[in-house]
Amino acid sequence: MATRKRSIGSVKAELIGKSREAALCAIRTFNDPQVTFKSETFIVLMVIAWTYLLHAHYRAKGVDYRYFQKAGKRRRYERTKHGQFRYWELESCLKAKACPVDGDTQNNLRFLIGLRHEIEHQMTQSLDAWLSGRYQACALNYNHYLKKLFGESHGLDSILAFSIQFADLSPEQTSGTKTAPVMTQSLRKYIDSFDGMNRPGFSGGCFR
Repeated sequence: MATRKRSIGSVKAELIGKSREAALCAIRTFNDPQVTFKSETFIVLMVIAWTYLLHAHYRAKGVDYRYFQKAGKRRRYERTKHGQFRYWELESCLKAKACPVDGDTQNNLRFLIGLRHEIEHQMTQSLDAWLSGRYQACALNYNHYLKKLFGESHGLDSILAFSIQFADLSPEQTSGTKTAPVMTQSLRKYIDSFDGMNRPGFSGGCFR
């Protein structure tokens, strides 16, 4: 039986759909008062949402976002142990020359990626209160690029307007300096170190 070959458009549409669903799940989970595992869930799902968003963009632009090694003029594609192509993770998507995302938005995403690496190895405390401004910046930026790259009809602002709202933030909110009861020393160190090196800027009330 012949294998159905999917078109560029059909894969792009599927990536956009999964990206939007991941973002919606992230925001709804963060806004759910019954959920206490907010930061961890939000970060993981938004990293997936951004990854699929950029995969859809690269696919539409004809950018090969698979890992490969050059062997003369040929490409040897890297595969998983089960034989599937290895596609770029978010960090590699952001490093690509064709990346459409501006520097401050990239800083916000790199901060969350680094934070995810930190919290993979330890239980977190009180991150929601400390970093809600940065999460909202991530959601606002995602919505901005979703509409910019794929059209206004894809935007989430007509669907969601909760605790993480699609509205402008004050600099105090976006700075992520809200007082919180407790944070582990290692996470505090990571945040201070990242901010010291990058100093994300403000654009329209959010990191861009």
